Amino acid sequence: MKNLLKNQAFKHLFFINLLYANPSYTSSLKKKHKYRYNPKLIYSDILKYSYILGTIIMVVVYTPIFIPINFSVLPFLLDYSLGFFLLMNILQTFTFFFNVFYESRDSESYMPLPIPEKMVFTAKMAVIGLATAQLSIPILPLVIVFNVYNGMNIVLSLIYGILAFIIFGGAVVAINSLLMQFMVKTAILSKFKTSIITFMSLAGIFLNVFVIFKLQRYNSNISQEVLKKGKVVFGPISKLMANGVLQGIMLLVIAVVVIAVILFVSRGSEKSFYSSVRLIQGNTKSGKNGNARKRNILSSYNSDNENTKGGIVFDGEDTVRDSVVQRTRKKRFKKAKFGMFRYNLGLINDSTLITQSIVLPSFMPVMTIAPMMISNSAEITNVFRNNQIVFVLLIPLAIGLIVSIYPTNLCSVIVSLDRENYNYFMALPIDRRKYFFSKLQFSLLFTILVPLIMMIGLFWYLKINILLSIVGILVLIVVTASASIHWLIFDYKNVLINWHSVNEIQNRLPRYITILVFMILISMIIVSSALIYGVSLLGSSGGVIGIVIAILTVIVGFSIYRLRKFLKQII
Repeated sequence: MKNLLKNQAFKHLFFINLLYANPSYTSSLKKKHKYRYNPKLIYSDILKYSYILGTIIMVVVYTPIFIPINFSVLPFLLDYSLGFFLLMNILQTFTFFFNVFYESRDSESYMPLPIPEKMVFTAKMAVIGLATAQLSIPILPLVIVFNVYNGMNIVLSLIYGILAFIIFGGAVVAINSLLMQFMVKTAILSKFKTSIITFMSLAGIFLNVFVIFKLQRYNSNISQEVLKKGKVVFGPISKLMANGVLQGIMLLVIAVVVIAVILFVSRGSEKSFYSSVRLIQGNTKSGKNGNARKRNILSSYNSDNENTKGGIVFDGEDTVRDSVVQRTRKKRFKKAKFGMFRYNLGLINDSTLITQSIVLPSFMPVMTIAPMMISNSAEITNVFRNNQIVFVLLIPLAIGLIVSIYPTNLCSVIVSLDRENYNYFMALPIDRRKYFFSKLQFSLLFTILVPLIMMIGLFWYLKINILLSIVGILVLIVVTASASIHWLIFDYKNVLINWHSVNEIQNRLPRYITILVFMILISMIIVSSALIYGVSLLGSSGGVIGIVIAILTVIVGFSIYRLRKFLKQII
């Protein structure tokens, strides 16, 4: 009976955390009639449609990508792919673990309940492991295709592929768990918890980017060697996996190590889980100066609508008095804008938010464009120096789109970060358009800063003249703003104020959808850039410039149309 009660409690905790992990999908399901009569159906449908169906869709999408690669001739590509996916998964999730376990507000709700903290920790680990495993789905078709090309029958290839997928997902969980524990111990020892965690996140990102660059260079060098000498080159992992028996032994050994690490971290964490949460969250002052900030913003906005000075009401007929009123209103408007900027700045004090919504989107162009340019630096440098107009249009366009379409960028969460203050703002007698644009300007400032510095550095390196450099900077700003508008509209229309963890507002769309859309758009951008680059090699610069300008016109035109339509709705 005791075990039954424990199982029931664990089951409820698991499903509660499952709802927190899929807030937007859960909200949409609750609106349907069938769930009102049987709310428990929500749990099974989230598992079916968000995880199982998402897994099937991602397998269907990734399989055609790997099938054309002849792994019997290029087996080393398996090592490269495994290393790349492992690093990218860790890069996208290691702060996610820390946030869900130690910064999420829902942990406080469990503390007074007669539920063992071990059970709470395990339920969170189960849900977060399930969510993280979705990022490991490409391993399934990758290993199956590799085994088939190397002579293994399809049934055994499928079994090994499923095992590799599970073990790979477990490895990501194990590595993230170790990183999480290191971050916990470091944060507890420091007064500056958020700063320490953010610094560690940045260090991890830079390390991952460095290793990815090294992998890109290794892949390029090996590919050239294969093409020149015509020999088959194996990597350390592909050499073992080419043999069915050795592959099975390797997977078994890795599985034992992964299970041991997860058990070690769990047993060390679950006993002190609540105490660690209290210590970490103890330095976070919720609602810090909230009322004062509300009063300041309210007075700033109200003062913008007043025709008063020193308590004297002006009737607007006297020219001198009108000029005084205008100067006063301008000063107060500037003060209100600065107040909103400071307010928004105070919202981005979460380590996961800084990493996932500011740092990762900013560095995504570095990880996608820089490796291609580095591996072919001499050729690309010569081409772009001879086609500077193409370069200052194409590169800013690609960078702006990559930064803007990242599913967790700051524009996609900036409204929801207001929490309950959002309702307060909507109740104020203010122009909602000003509120919207203040959010847009603030988000763009942090989104575009790193890409802008990177692009200016490229312009300087390639000796692009000042006039064309200004054109490139304007293109980057316009493209980033145009694309980011759509995320901000999404956040405004789907605002979430009662969130416990910042991951809830970052994952309002099902994870598999955001990953697929992002990967498809990134692929389209890279392929389109490569095609345009190829056309420019043939000397058709005029046609290329026309294509890029047409793309810019469509992006900007559609964004302006949608923005105007949206602004009419919120007046």
